[in-house]
Amino acid sequence: MALAVLTASCAGSGPPRDTTTTPPAADAQALVLWRMDETGGTRVLDYGTLRANGIAGLDTRTDFGRFHNARVFTRSMESFVFSRYQPGLDTPTITIEAWVRPFGIPDFEDWTIASRWSVRETEQSWIFGMVGRRIVRNPTMTSPGYHRALAVTGSTGQLVFAFQQEQAAPVRSYFSTQNIEVDRWTHVAVSYDGVTIRFYLDGRLDAQYETPGAIRSSPAPLLVGNFFDAQLLSNFGGDLKVGDRAIHDPVYAFEGMIDELRISRGARSDTTFAR
Repeated sequence: MALAVLTASCAGSGPPRDTTTTPPAADAQALVLWRMDETGGTRVLDYGTLRANGIAGLDTRTDFGRFHNARVFTRSMESFVFSRYQPGLDTPTITIEAWVRPFGIPDFEDWTIASRWSVRETEQSWIFGMVGRRIVRNPTMTSPGYHRALAVTGSTGQLVFAFQQEQAAPVRSYFSTQNIEVDRWTHVAVSYDGVTIRFYLDGRLDAQYETPGAIRSSPAPLLVGNFFDAQLLSNFGGDLKVGDRAIHDPVYAFEGMIDELRISRGARSDTTFAR
């Protein structure tokens, strides 16, 4: 594995795009685009090509975000946005980006920003999150260790992107070099073109890794702001919730705000993020 870290702005053809003032476009590459602009309720509209509308957990809410509104996530098993699997989510190359404003640092392995990942090996494609301290600060909570192998070499506050290859191989995890600031809006992005993984923070290339392969297709749903076995979800009573069926504490639940989540087919060019 070869690692190259770039701290300068990315060069590219055409005028650079300023991600600090421009929300992401609902273009042909955008599979999913959750603007999180709802004023309440549990429905999250998708402006991407898949029209994969999401359902938010009861312990999320809406508030003023980076652009218009955003979704506020809490330390709860009922804090998430969920969309069922559809074949269009499977793509061997990908770009995942969002505006995030974490309210703290994860105590355990990580907080999940977005994932298509399950506790079952047959339902593991990719996971994108924020590395935690991996120490027990809250003795009333216990980690099941689901992400212990994913974030073990990362440093607290870094981004982590892990994926399962199409071919049989161990899970691969990669990290940004810079930490995500607490209580501040940051544009975070990771792209993979089948050869190179690139991390971007606030539109600047942070790190890149050479790792040839393709992301595995799987029947995993899309889950944002949390991690748990999606088969535990039930709409009994009218609202989608995990309820008492959960078997672990919400150690992977993102605490903070997420806005303008976009998942794209293929690796977007550096000019999409550069300022």
